[in-house]
Amino acid sequence: FGKNKIEDFKQVFMNFAHPSVQIIDSEPCKIHKAANGAEFTDWDFLKMNGNPTIGEIEQLVKEQYGATLDGVVMDSHSIYMSFIDGAQKLGERVRDILKKQQIKADGTLFISLIPEEEDTDLPSLILK
Repeated sequence: FGKNKIEDFKQVFMNFAHPSVQIIDSEPCKIHKAANGAEFTDWDFLKMNGNPTIGEIEQLVKEQYGATLDGVVMDSHSIYMSFIDGAQKLGERVRDILKKQQIKADGTLFISLIPEEEDTDLPSLILK
């Protein structure tokens, strides 16, 4: 395991409803750049435990990626948007905000982080 190059593999999709077979060459995972030049892939995540505040998430993003947090979203649910909520929500806890919106907040959550900087990306946050 781990000795083969990605070029050694192919992806094959078979559709028996429409008789077709598609063979696709594998590609390396895309590398994204953060505001401070840090690199990460689609497979990388920020991880936090418990019930952090929006401010704690903002601080983690600032420390690790040098970015300013503009939004926190889970699926189609807005948890925090800086241009709407401002500083008033920074002290609120993520799971508490979700419960107020009557959204299940137990277990592991996959949360998208939106940077204020337009030319940068942030990895998703796994909240356990």
